[in-house]
Amino acid sequence: MKDPISVLEKRGPNTRNAGMIRFLNNGQVAETEPMLTSSLAKAVTYADAGIKSSKLKANLLLADELSDAFDAGPALTQGRQ
Repeated sequence: MKDPISVLEKRGPNTRNAGMIRFLNNGQVAETEPMLTSSLAKAVTYADAGIKSSKLKANLLLADELSDAFDAGPALTQGRQ
């Protein structure tokens, strides 16, 4: 979804997509209510239509020890892409 007034924040330094709105006081909720209502309605239409955000693939550089452990124990790689 688009964030025209830049209210979405990343949850941490390694987060790829912004996805959190932080309110520091009650007034901020009232100020952004029209945008929040609109965004939630759009999110519902996306969910109803089955639209999902695209996922970015990342090439991770793993330490040799970790890579060796993955190679030695196939059970460790379950779910690893």
